[in-house]
Amino acid sequence: GLWQNFGQCCGDAGIGDYAISLHHATGRHDYLDLARRIEAVVLDHSELADGRRSWSQAEHRNRPDFVETQTGYMQGAAGIASFLLHLATVDDDTPSKIALPDSPFDR
Repeated sequence: GLWQNFGQCCGDAGIGDYAISLHHATGRHDYLDLARRIEAVVLDHSELADGRRSWSQAEHRNRPDFVETQTGYMQGAAGIASFLLHLATVDDDTPSKIALPDSPFDR
């Protein structure tokens, strides 16, 4: 991760979702390429046990050694999975993402 954070709030998944949205808004494939590179990093840093993925990450940039495994949307597996699913739907040519109310992109 950018500073050992892979979540939606301030980590790789949020940047990946933003890159996908920029791809949709501009048609530029370099944004989609960025999202795919982020996907590789996110999956590489996951822990797989009993068919389940999790991410241990630092929520606070000023405390990089304090890592937790969380399940929520902004700081956990739910938000990371949302990015991965969003990218998978783009790859299947059926892009799907529920836009949050403050999204600057068309819904």
